[in-house]
Amino acid sequence: MKSPEKWRPTANLSFHHFEGGRYAKALHYAEETIRMQPDHASGYLNAVSSLMALRPYETSYVYLKKALAIKPSKAIATNLIFVCRKLGRIEEINKLKQKIKEEFDGHL
Repeated sequence: MKSPEKWRPTANLSFHHFEGGRYAKALHYAEETIRMQPDHASGYLNAVSSLMALRPYETSYVYLKKALAIKPSKAIATNLIFVCRKLGRIEEINKLKQKIKEEFDGHL
């Protein structure tokens, strides 16, 4: 039987390259994972890890917004706050902090 999760080995390659400090390769495989499975947060989160290491925060911002929409979590919102700080998006930081208070346990 074929696995419906054909994207998982590609996601694993992304993680493996990230752990080895090969961020550009990790990003390549993460973006391939996103193409294969755009409605799963893992590809976006792997891409964000690589992007943050490489420092293109604008793309990290886009991917974190997508990941947060797919799988709302305090961890994703907190990473988005970090990226918003780097981009100077103070108003959005305040909205995210409010979201964390309302939807999660209330603490950063």
